[in-house]
Amino acid sequence: NVLWHGDSVAHDAAPAIVAAFAAMGIEVTDQSFPGSRLTELPNGDDPLERIITAAENTRPQIVFHQLTTWDTLAEPIAQRRATERLAELAASIGATLVVVTAPVEAAAVVDDIDIQRHLAIVTNTADTNGGDIQIWDQSGVFGTTFTIDIDGDGIPERKRDGVHLCPSGAARFAVWLTDTTAEMAGLPTANHTTWLGLDWANDDRYDIPPGACEPVPSN
Repeated sequence: NVLWHGDSVAHDAAPAIVAAFAAMGIEVTDQSFPGSRLTELPNGDDPLERIITAAENTRPQIVFHQLTTWDTLAEPIAQRRATERLAELAASIGATLVVVTAPVEAAAVVDDIDIQRHLAIVTNTADTNGGDIQIWDQSGVFGTTFTIDIDGDGIPERKRDGVHLCPSGAARFAVWLTDTTAEMAGLPTANHTTWLGLDWANDDRYDIPPGACEPVPSN
């Protein structure tokens, strides 16, 4: 059992992640949600309370958190404390905490300086907090420059908004995430042919906004 958390980017990845882990016999507790983060929401709601409740109920062996630009809106001290709370949660249930970097976004959408500052806070927390904490860099999946159609086959990996994922991108990410997990845990990798063609790719989230994942001219 693993727990997956993040914002709308992680939410787009979730259907593929659930399917890929299922091919390994691993259940996913999906706590991803558009706008979710570790720091408090503007209305005072605390997403960590929801994550803590889910983790205490399901007792995952791995807690995955994909970094989100929403946390960069909070003050550094709040970012640090929220990361510490997540680390404390994982330690309390004997889970490995895996913090995953987010896919690169279009330069016009996000300030990379803020993202790097937040990543530095998370990295420092992992280095000083103790416990089983890992940071996985997924830049090898989507590259370091935003590209809609990474392999030039006309099937987009990323949505046209410069941020989110299409089914092809979600699948690409889920293959990497499950293979990396299998290597870390000493488990057999998933047979990806068993889940890549399943109905998860028809989820309505991949057509938000309408036409976001329509084919593009191939190179």
